Amino acid sequence: MDNIIQGCDMQAKLCDVFVCISSNKPENNIEFIGGRSVRKHHFSLNYNSARSNIRYYEGESYRLCIIGTPIIRDRINPEYIDQLAREQKLNEDSIKELNGSFLIILYYIKEKTLLLCSDRFGSVPFFYFIDQNSLFASISFSTLARFLNLQGKATLNREAFFEFLHFQRLFGDKTYDNKTKFLQSASILKYSEESGICSISKYWTPSFEKNYRSMDAAAEELAFLLKSSFQNYTSDDRKYGLLLSGGLDSRIILAASDKKLDCFTIGDFKNREFRTASKAASIMSFPHHFIPRSEEFYSEMCDSASWLGNAMNTYDHAHFFCLNKIAGKVDVMLHGHGMDYLFQGLYLPSYRVVFLGKKTLMYHTKDITQDIAAAVINELKYKLKSIDIGTMLQPKIMKQVKSSLYDSITVEVEARKKLGCENAYDIWDWLVLDNIARHYTKLNLQSISTNLEERTIAFDNRLLDFYYSLPIEYRLHAEVFKKALAKLNPKLGTLKNANLNIPASAGPRLSSLLHFYTLFWYKLGFKEKGPPAPEDRSWPNRDVTTKKWKSVKDKVYQLTTSEHLNSLELISKKKLQKVIDTHYGGFKSHSDILLSLITIDRWLKMVDPTYFGDGFEDDFIY
Repeated sequence: MDNIIQGCDMQAKLCDVFVCISSNKPENNIEFIGGRSVRKHHFSLNYNSARSNIRYYEGESYRLCIIGTPIIRDRINPEYIDQLAREQKLNEDSIKELNGSFLIILYYIKEKTLLLCSDRFGSVPFFYFIDQNSLFASISFSTLARFLNLQGKATLNREAFFEFLHFQRLFGDKTYDNKTKFLQSASILKYSEESGICSISKYWTPSFEKNYRSMDAAAEELAFLLKSSFQNYTSDDRKYGLLLSGGLDSRIILAASDKKLDCFTIGDFKNREFRTASKAASIMSFPHHFIPRSEEFYSEMCDSASWLGNAMNTYDHAHFFCLNKIAGKVDVMLHGHGMDYLFQGLYLPSYRVVFLGKKTLMYHTKDITQDIAAAVINELKYKLKSIDIGTMLQPKIMKQVKSSLYDSITVEVEARKKLGCENAYDIWDWLVLDNIARHYTKLNLQSISTNLEERTIAFDNRLLDFYYSLPIEYRLHAEVFKKALAKLNPKLGTLKNANLNIPASAGPRLSSLLHFYTLFWYKLGFKEKGPPAPEDRSWPNRDVTTKKWKSVKDKVYQLTTSEHLNSLELISKKKLQKVIDTHYGGFKSHSDILLSLITIDRWLKMVDPTYFGDGFEDDFIY
C-alpha cells in the first residue's frame, strides 16, 4: 500500500557546530539562535542542537561534543566515548575500536589541549583554521568562511575553485581558503592552546591484501556484513525510515533489514522509479509512501543548498530538503548511499565493451599504471563532462591553474605511496573513496539531516575492510553485490532494476542481451518495455532545472557580471557568455558547469559579510 505525504515543501533547518580557542580575542565568536554556548577559559563550543546526533557531555576536567553515530561492540554508544574522555583514555588504541560515522571534539581543561578525531571514512565534514595561537573550527565551512571574512583573515584559494569545477568535489585537505583545512579520515588532531602547536596523526590505514575466495563465498560474507551493519545502526530503538528508489542501492538495505521500516520515495509524480520501489516494499510487507516535490523545488533551494554544501557540492544535489512533513513518522532516515561506489564498480577506471557497434553492459578496466594522477584527472567518471573547464579559464592564468590541478592530485597519489600503497588500482580506490564527506553527492545526505537524523549503513569498518579486500573483477560487474542481494531476499533479487528495466540478478552477458531487447522495444514505441526515460529517474534532468525556472535562468545570465564570481579572476567572461549562449540556444547542454558556477557565485555572496540580500540574514545568521 502506498500513501502520499502532502505538503512537503523545501525546508532546511541548518545545523552547525563552531569551536573557538583564542587567547587574543575571546569575544570573536559565533552563537547560534536557539543553540547552546559552552565556554571555559579561552575555549568555547557553540552548537545548534536541532539535530539529535549532536551530543554534548562535560566533566570537571573536560568538555566533549560527539557528532554522528559512534558504534562500539555492535551498539550505538556515545556514552562509551564520554567514559573514555572522563578517564583520559581517548587515544589511538581506543579510537581504533570505534565503528560507525562520527567526529569527536574533546577539550581537556587543565592541559588546555583540544583533540579532534574523525572516523575511518572521513564521513563527517570538519574544517579548521589555525593562526597566531588561535583555532577556529566548524562542521560548516560556510560558517567558518564568513567568520574569517568578518575577521579579515580569509584568503581565497583560486586553484581549489578550479578543482571543484573540474571534479565536482575537492580532494585532500584543501578548501577555498588558503589556511583553512579539512580534517581527513582516520585522523587525530591535537592542538595545544599554550604552545599553539598542532599535530595530526593517522590511527588507521587500509589493508589492500586481496582475498580471492569464490564469488559465492564473498556474497555470503557481504550479506552477513550488511545485516550486521543494519543491526548496529538500528540498535537504539528509534523509529526508522528508508529512502527507497527503484534501483539496487537502497533495495539491498531493504533486504538486510530485520525491522519494519516505513519506506519513502520522492519524485515529481509516480513514475517507474516509484512503481518499482512500491513493489519492493510490498515484497517485504512494509508501508510505502510517496513524497511529491514542490513545483519550484530546485529553484527555491539554491541559496540554502549552496550554503549547506559549502559550495563544494553543486547545489542541486540537495534532493531531500522536502522531508519536513515526515519527521513525526520516523526519527532516523536510512538509505542506500555508498552501495554503488563500494560494491557495484561505479567509479572504477573502466570502459564499456562494444559488440557489433553497440555498447554492451560488460566492462573492461583501463590501464592507469603509467600516470595515475593524469588518469584520475581524465577518467574519473563524475568529473565535468560537457566541456573542458580549462578552456574557459582566463588566458593569463590558464597554464598555472591547470598545472596546479595535476600537482594537487600527484600529492594525493604520492601520499598514499608513502603509506605503503603501491598498486595503481588500490591507489585509485583509496583516493576516490577516502574522505567521503568530500564526495560530490555528500549534499544528498546533508539535506536529509536538515529535517531528520540520517544514517549510512555503508559506513561500517568491516564493510570497508571487505571492500578493500575485493579484487576489481569482483566489483566490475557488481556480481558479488547482486548475489548478496539474492541471498538476502530472492524475490528482491529478481525484481527489475528501474535504472535499466532488467532483472536485478542478471549477469553482465544477460544484462547486455536484455539491454538490447529493451532498446528494440523502445524504438518500436513501447516505452514501458524500454530503458528509463528522463522522467522515470529519481531526479530531473539538469536541463529542466536550468531552462524551466526563470529564477535559475536569471542567476545564469547574471554570472558574467557577478562581482563575486569575477573577483576570483578565474573564468573568462567572454568564454562564459559563449557557453551560456550555446546552452540556451539548444546547441549543447552545459547545465553541469552552469549549476556549479551558480553554486560558487551564490556562496561567495553569502560568505561576504557585507551581503544581506534575499532574506539571507533570516536563514543563515544564527
